[in-house]
Amino acid sequence: MAEDESQKTIKLGTETWLISQDDAPVEFVDLICEARQFNGIIYLSFLQTIVDAGTTPEARVNIRMRMNLATAQGLHGLLGGMIQDALKAPDKSKAN
Repeated sequence: MAEDESQKTIKLGTETWLISQDDAPVEFVDLICEARQFNGIIYLSFLQTIVDAGTTPEARVNIRMRMNLATAQGLHGLLGGMIQDALKAPDKSKAN
């Protein structure tokens, strides 16, 4: 298959992989409904809450993820750094 110049790619080791579904929908997560590991596979499932006036509140499963431990460790490090940055107090000495 010829590589299209407009397609996005990601480099993993010595291989370049095509990103084939760059238009996946964005899902907002409100709750975690499954978090377990079995035989080195991490299982995560998330819910999105829906509360509209006059209706019964609903929690919809919107993402079910399975990943190996290496991917989970990468995600752990990435989220840990992002959360740490988000919780830092603003540096008031740099205010205008």
